[in-house]
Amino acid sequence: MARIKREQDRDEKRDEIVAAARQLFVEEGYEATSISRLASAAGVAANTIYWYFKDKDEVLVAVLDAELSA
Repeated sequence: MARIKREQDRDEKRDEIVAAARQLFVEEGYEATSISRLASAAGVAANTIYWYFKDKDEVLVAVLDAELSA
């Protein structure tokens, strides 16, 4: 049971990062948004972003995927 909860928490945290990235990309622009700024907006440490995404480009792809799915 803990395993399912951990996966759910991981998915929720990833979604929070994507939502924060979307907002920052729209408000400040992709180039102006740093990983540290994104981490701060998402309420996580900067290295946490890299647990979920390889780099900022991968975050952008996740944001675009989420938008296209909506």
